Amino acid sequence: MKEIIKDEKYWNGVLQMRYAADNMGTKDPKVELDYIKIQLKTGAIDYDEARDLAKPYLEDLNNRMKKIAKKFGKTHYNVSFVGYMR
Repeated sequence: MKEIIKDEKYWNGVLQMRYAADNMGTKDPKVELDYIKIQLKTGAIDYDEARDLAKPYLEDLNNRMKKIAKKFGKTHYNVSFVGYMR
């Protein structure tokens, strides 16, 4: 029962972040990927559609992370669709 409550709070927080990002006119990759994750887990979209929707956001996220890793002299390992949706 506690797991469900935690999940509801998490999903509500993600939806609030997405609403705020839409109002500011920004597209944060993490917020968009979390929203796609919600849609996938609730059955609003199927796996293939979710993968296609997430592809540009994952590329953007990986590019940003690669720049940050390079700045600090670290190695970046790409985030995959399967890894992010777990």
